[in-house]
Amino acid sequence: MLQALAYFATSSLSRRAAYASSGDEPGQDPTYTLTPLTWGVIGLVTLAFVPLFVQTLYTLASVYPTLAMVEDPTSAPYEAVPSDDNGATFAAADETGDAVVQGSKVPSPITASILRTHRYLRSVNGRWADFRGLLVAITRFVLVMIIITVVKLVPFVPMAMCNLIAQLAVVQFSTAWVHVVMDADPRSVSLRHSLTPFRRTFKATCLPVFFRWLASSIVGLLAMLLARMMHIDGHTDNFLYDLESFSHSMIWKKTIVSIVTLVGTFVVVVPTDVVLTRVQASLLPADAKTVVPFDRSFEGTVKPAVVDGLDYVSMLDAFRTFSRASWRRLLMLYVNVFLLTVVVEVAYIIILALTIVMTNKPSPAV
Repeated sequence: MLQALAYFATSSLSRRAAYASSGDEPGQDPTYTLTPLTWGVIGLVTLAFVPLFVQTLYTLASVYPTLAMVEDPTSAPYEAVPSDDNGATFAAADETGDAVVQGSKVPSPITASILRTHRYLRSVNGRWADFRGLLVAITRFVLVMIIITVVKLVPFVPMAMCNLIAQLAVVQFSTAWVHVVMDADPRSVSLRHSLTPFRRTFKATCLPVFFRWLASSIVGLLAMLLARMMHIDGHTDNFLYDLESFSHSMIWKKTIVSIVTLVGTFVVVVPTDVVLTRVQASLLPADAKTVVPFDRSFEGTVKPAVVDGLDYVSMLDAFRTFSRASWRRLLMLYVNVFLLTVVVEVAYIIILALTIVMTNKPSPAV
C-alpha cells in the first residue's frame, strides 16, 4: 500500500511539475526525462534509507515479534520502581535488571516495548544485535526462491503449492532462524551447527507450516474474491499499485479490501505464526542459552523423549500456553511496528517525490 502511495505521489507530483514548466494542459501528459542529477539523488536517498528499511521490515517486523512470541513473561527480567518522597513510583532499571520495590519485584517483559527491546539487545550483543539471524534469513529466502523455480517446471503444479513445497523443504532453515534469533550470543552460532535434524524438525513443524500456509492462502483468496465482488477491474496480486485510474469510489473499494486483508492477517495468519514459532522454539537444543526468558517445558506440557517419545510442544499446547497478556503485548508490538513503518516509508515517499519535482527536466511536447 505504501509502495502504491509512493508511485502515485511521485508520478502525480512529477506531472504537475511538468505541466508548470511546459505549459501543457493538465489533460495532456507532457513528455519528460529524469536527469542524471535526479537519478543520482534518488540513488543517494534510497541508499540512505536502506538501513531504516532493513530495521523496519526485518528487525521490527520479524525479529522483535519472534522474541515476543517465545518470551515467558512470568520469568522476565524486572525493572526497579523506587518510590520518591511523595510515595509515587517511577521506572528505573539497575545493572542486572532486577530490583525490589518495598520488598517485591515488578515484572516488565523485555518485549514490552520496541525501545526496551532495542536497548536490551544492544546492551547484550552490541550495535548489530538488531540484525541477528539476517544471514540465515537471506539463505532461507534464496533456497525458497530456488525450490519454487524448480517446482514450477513441473506441469500443473499451482504457484500456491510450489510455495508450500518450498516452505516444507526449508523447515530446518526456518527453525534455525528462530533459534539464532533466540540465542543469547547469535554471533557464536554457525549456520551448520544451528540446523536441527531434518526428520525431527519436519515431524514437529510440518503441520504448523501447513496451517500457516493455509491461513495466508485463505486471506489472499478472500481479498481476491472481495475485489471481484466489488468490481475492481484488472485485479491482480498487486492491484493496489494501479492508482492512476482511481476514482473516489475505487479508492474506497480498495481501502475496504486492504482493511479486510489486514484484519484477516491479524485474526487468522498471526495466530498460526505464533504456533509455528513456538513449536520451532521448542526444538531449541537443551544447552542453548536464550536472550529472553524462555520456558522450555511450556508449562510442563513438553516431556522428555524417553517418557512419551515427543520432546517438542504440540500445536494445541503452543497456542494454549501463550497467555492473554502475551497476546496483548504482541498485538501492541505489531501496531507500533506498523506505525513506525508508515512513518519511515512516508518520509521516503515525500523526499523522493520532492526530489523528482525539483530536479525533473521536462522535454518539449511533441
